[in-house]
Amino acid sequence: MQVKIPSQILDWLEELGVPAELIEPCKSYLQLQPGSETVLSALPEIDMNDPQHDDLWEDVARQDYYLRSHLVKATRERMFQLLYRMGGHSALDRLGHIMRGDRGEMLDLIYAQEGASFAPVLIEYLHDQSRPVREKAAELLVNHRELDTQVGPLIFHRLKHVRDGAVYAVYLWGDEKGRDLLERAYLREKNEGVRMHMALFLGYIAGEVRKDDAETEQKILSLQTNKLLVEHCTKQLKRIRKQFIHWLDFETLPVLHFADDGEPAPDEVRRYLLISYAEMTQPGANLEAEAMQKLLRDEDVRELAMQTFLQWEAAECDGKRKWVLSFALATQDPRLRQRIQAHIEAWPKQKRVQLAVYAVKVLGMSDQQEAWVIVDTVRRKIKNRLVKEAAVDQFQAVANRLGMDIEELADRMVPTLGFDANGEQTLDFGTREFRLRLTPELGVSLFDATGKELKSLPKPNRQDDAERAAVAKLEFTQLKKQLRQWGQQLSQRFAAAAESNRTWSQEQWNELFAGENPILREFAKQIRWKPLEDGRIGIEPEPEPVSSPPDADPEVSAQ
Repeated sequence: MQVKIPSQILDWLEELGVPAELIEPCKSYLQLQPGSETVLSALPEIDMNDPQHDDLWEDVARQDYYLRSHLVKATRERMFQLLYRMGGHSALDRLGHIMRGDRGEMLDLIYAQEGASFAPVLIEYLHDQSRPVREKAAELLVNHRELDTQVGPLIFHRLKHVRDGAVYAVYLWGDEKGRDLLERAYLREKNEGVRMHMALFLGYIAGEVRKDDAETEQKILSLQTNKLLVEHCTKQLKRIRKQFIHWLDFETLPVLHFADDGEPAPDEVRRYLLISYAEMTQPGANLEAEAMQKLLRDEDVRELAMQTFLQWEAAECDGKRKWVLSFALATQDPRLRQRIQAHIEAWPKQKRVQLAVYAVKVLGMSDQQEAWVIVDTVRRKIKNRLVKEAAVDQFQAVANRLGMDIEELADRMVPTLGFDANGEQTLDFGTREFRLRLTPELGVSLFDATGKELKSLPKPNRQDDAERAAVAKLEFTQLKKQLRQWGQQLSQRFAAAAESNRTWSQEQWNELFAGENPILREFAKQIRWKPLEDGRIGIEPEPEPVSSPPDADPEVSAQ
């Protein structure tokens, strides 16, 4: 049964500044609400902030529950906007305390309608007692960096929950300005809870501020025995949330074993190792996990990372669980690096650009040259602008850390692909071995144990180990593919180097092209080098092909 809307109510709404296009939707909404007649008749008469009208707000809250249950989001937005315009921030506050869990959504919906004019009100919600509400306000404020001067000082506020809200807001700035402010606040912060959030946002070791004393890092690095490791993991599991890993099927995950005696490690070790990565909010080193892994069998940790990664893929690579990328890379498993690279190439096409960008950061901030090679490949081949920019930034950051320019770093990123300093490697069939020798064209020559050159890898015989032979054949196929790819890449790079007149010092040239990397050494034999007057070495441009006159005899021209 619809309620008749008194004309003075509609006049009052206009006086409040409710736009004409919203009057009719508000009228339609109010007509559907049970008890609206009582509420409506009171609205123009009362002070919205008077505590004696709490019952009225309860009625409004109940009406909003009806609205959320039966009407569409767009109508909900209008209702929240109406309430905001009726009573301002204090009206929202009173309504919010009745609705509790819905206040974050309330801010989201009002912001959707009011836009920038609502932004200063959001700063007040950084003072809210509810963390979800503070976090929602911080997420909306990130679009209004003009308010940084009002948000930043709150990180030093006398109330800890205000500091906590400001910490998240500053973290979301995502720039050096925000990081500098967080680092200064971290040194001054006394409250353990707020300090924990700062540490996590700064990308410090997982759980640092949960420990009992100021010697945390020393304690973690002192995990030298299996007993100390078990005690550490058991103690930490009692203090933290385990929701980080509830999505994993532990029955299918491998058991970890201690490296020294091969004994199974208690399940607490496996769980806390995963949680130590799950707590990471930024890419980078995890000193705690590294200390733990030194006491565990490498192959077990790699298999745990692989199975965790596969379960993450089965869950469609949930962005909220992107910590799996850090765990995967930390094991230095080439299989996982290949999977990460494949995802980086695929995610932009699936409209998951931010996840690809994060993966590039994980690779760039590692200390593995193989990971940097992937970043180099991404910066040159990926077409998506944001992913390419992230790769360029990360590759430049790596070069800065090593004190060189990006071209010199790119030279050093060329892998050996398993060849020794003499440009040779062995394929093992069990009872037989075959020797591979790298050629200047980045091909391979194949020899048997007697030194006889073979045209192709032979089929295994009865005496060979079938499993080893299958692995060797796969390795040989992959190696030839990688050599072709690197040959093309190096040809392009050095053609560009010749065009840009790039030069190398004699010392650099000797280290790169006459050093221990057989790929670069052999490829350098194809290049026409030229010494320069200043002692540096450049590349002689390829001569332009001479075309024959139309009527000339090709054979005569060639003489």
